[in-house]
Formats: sequence, C-alpha cells, structure tokens
Amino acid sequence: MGGQDTALFQIHHDSKGWELEYFNTNGPCASGTGSFIDQQAQRLATSIYSSEKDSSSNQIDRILADFITLGLQSAKPANVACRCTVFTKSDMIHLQNKGERLQDIIYGLHVGMPGTT
Repeated sequence: MGGQDTALFQIHHDSKGWELEYFNTNGPCASGTGSFIDQQAQRLATSIYSSEKDSSSNQIDRILADFITLGLQSAKPANVACRCTVFTKSDMIHLQNKGERLQDIIYGLHVGMPGTT
C-alpha cells in the first residue's frame, strides 16, 4: 500500500548513448515505510490494554503478537479500504465506531493489504 520512494525515469537511447529525459518521484507519502501496521496495532491495543504508554520493543512485540492472534479469531473480515493508509486508518476508526469487532477489522486489514494473504 503506497510507497515513499517510487520514481519514474524516462531514458532516451541513441548512437551517442543513454540520456535521462525525465525524472519524477511520487508525493511525500510514508505509507510504504512499514510502520503503518505497527501504528494500527498500537492504536487498537488501547481497546485491549490499559492506557499506559509503553513503547519498548518487548511491548510492541507483544502487541503485534496479540494483534495477529485477534485477527486469526475472525471468521468474516470487515471491509477495510486499503487504497491509502490515510483512508485505511479513517475506515478502521469508522468501523470501530460502528461497533465492528476488532477481530474482523484486523482480519479485514490483513486481507485488504497487497501481498499479505
């Protein structure tokens, strides 16, 4: 989902060699940095754990393990929009506010993410 360093190169080649004709990168989107799932696991964990903040490596590993375990308990994934992390997070919050089960939201996030099934 997304990616920060997507680039387009248009290259021209003739008898003189190679020449870069055009170069462009995508906008400043950090969704491909790998932190989105960690952030959502921690955000949803507030529904499961106390509100104490503990960002130690052990705590994050425990949260991620519980996040995966919860998702595996779902029989029906929620319909999570996984086009962009901004939309995905908003959709997940909306689903929570509607009363969808956390298990189904997590499973919906999993099946909606490219390359995770």
